[in-house]
Amino acid sequence: MATSLLNMSISLDVFDHFLTVCHILLTTYIFMYIFAVIVYIPVLWRKRSCVSKPKDNATVLFVTAHPDDECMFFAPAILGIGAISSVLCFTTGNYDQKGDLRKKEILTSCSVLGVSPAHVTVLDIRSLPDNPKVKWDRQTVCNEILRYCQKHRVTQIYTFDGYGVSGHSNHRELYNAVRHLKIDRKELNDIECYSLQSVNLLRKYTSLIDLPYSLYTADTIFVSSPYQVLTAQRAMHAHWSQFVWFRILFIFFSRYLIINTFTKINFYTHCNKNM
Repeated sequence: MATSLLNMSISLDVFDHFLTVCHILLTTYIFMYIFAVIVYIPVLWRKRSCVSKPKDNATVLFVTAHPDDECMFFAPAILGIGAISSVLCFTTGNYDQKGDLRKKEILTSCSVLGVSPAHVTVLDIRSLPDNPKVKWDRQTVCNEILRYCQKHRVTQIYTFDGYGVSGHSNHRELYNAVRHLKIDRKELNDIECYSLQSVNLLRKYTSLIDLPYSLYTADTIFVSSPYQVLTAQRAMHAHWSQFVWFRILFIFFSRYLIINTFTKINFYTHCNKNM
C-alpha cells in the first residue's frame, strides 16, 4: 500500500513538472509571437530588400524542380517582386505517376500567384526525373536555364540554395547549375542570381516568429502581408494531388509562406563559403 502511494506521489510530481515545462514553453511562445507581430506591423509599411528593380518588360525567373515548389517555398518573393515573373519547373512531378495532373495544378497555382500560364514552363526530360535518388546531369540543366534566359530577357533568377530547403537532391542540382553558370562559366554576368536560404527545422516551422531574426540577418528579404499569405495558401490548395496531412501543418506553421530570405550568388559569396 505504502509503495503504491509512493509511486503515485512520484507520478504526480513528474506530471506537475511536465505541466510546468509546458506552461513555460507556451508562455515563451506567446511572448515571442507577440514580439514578432509588433515587428511585423511596421515591416508591412516598409519592406526591406536590396533587390534592384527589373527593367520594363524584363523577366524575373523562378527556377524550381517540382510543381508546388513555387507556392511552398517562393510565394512571398513571387507575390512581392513587383515585376513580370516566370516559372521554369524542371519536372512534371511524375514520381507517383501523376505528372499530367500536376502540370495542370501548377498552372492553376501560378495563376493564383499572379503568374500567367503563358509564363510557366514545365519541362519533362527523361534524364532529369522527379527522383531524389537520380543525379541530374548538370550540363543539361545548365543548357535549359541558359536557353530560357537568352530567349526571354531574364534579368534576375531565384532558385534554391545548396541545401535546397528540404534537402531534396533535385533542388540542390538547380543551385549547382545556376552557380556553375554564374561563377564558373560566367555566362550569367548580366543576370542577378539569388538562392533561397535554407533554415534549420525549428526556424522552418515557427511561422511569423522567425521574422525578427530573419530581418536582422538577411540582406534580401520578402515578407508577405496577411492577404498575400492567404493567396499563397490558396495556391497550395491547387495542388490537391499532393495534399497529405503534413501539408496542412506546413500551411499553418511554415515560415516560407510568409518569409523569403535570399543570398546573392556571386564570386564573393562563393569564396566566403569556401573559406
